[in-house]
Amino acid sequence: MYCPNCGAQLNENANFCSYCGSALKETSTAVSVINSSAEYQIILVSKGSCSTSTLKDLLADVFGYTSVQAASLISSIPVQIAQNLSEEEASVIAQMFSEYGAEVTILDENQTYVDLSRNASSSIFSSDGSLLAKAAAVIGALTIANRVTSYTTIRKPSLFERIFRPLFQPKPPKRYVPVRQPAKTMIHEPKPVYRNTMERQMKPVTGHRGGPNGRMKGGPSKPGRM
Repeated sequence: MYCPNCGAQLNENANFCSYCGSALKETSTAVSVINSSAEYQIILVSKGSCSTSTLKDLLADVFGYTSVQAASLISSIPVQIAQNLSEEEASVIAQMFSEYGAEVTILDENQTYVDLSRNASSSIFSSDGSLLAKAAAVIGALTIANRVTSYTTIRKPSLFERIFRPLFQPKPPKRYVPVRQPAKTMIHEPKPVYRNTMERQMKPVTGHRGGPNGRMKGGPSKPGRM
């Protein structure tokens, strides 16, 4: 059995080509339908809020770039990262990168910036974080023909040229904000008011045993001593 895309010899029971990643057998028809109008390309404009490690993983998982190739693409921003895409593929890929925080835009066959965000009315991820079936089918149909071989920096689009941003914006994670408790008011007992020196001298001293009025034996206490 030979791969219809790259011509490599494969096992008869293989479903995908181990050399170029092309789908075989029953999935080959779906691939040709999706790629019937391949005229769009994805331009990575900026990393945005996406980290470099996450962006490398995206390039490797979606297009099969190696770590070195992904690093070279990122260092060449703005740069083309995919080519020969259909309108559906371009919109799904652009939405995926946008939801991860990267800024991308789409060029058509005439090297004109186009807006395909009309197809981005909802997230391509389910509530549990997995890819929706439609998005997974589109991404799974990508082959080596969609990768670029020249990592050349291109002109950065101006502010008047549309950068693909999906209408769906993931909700930020909830942050726990502790409720500040009101400060406890210290209650101070009022100091006793004595009418004269004799009452102050005769005030019992707590914590002592014996003697008149709770004072220690052995002589009178000093005036004013608590």
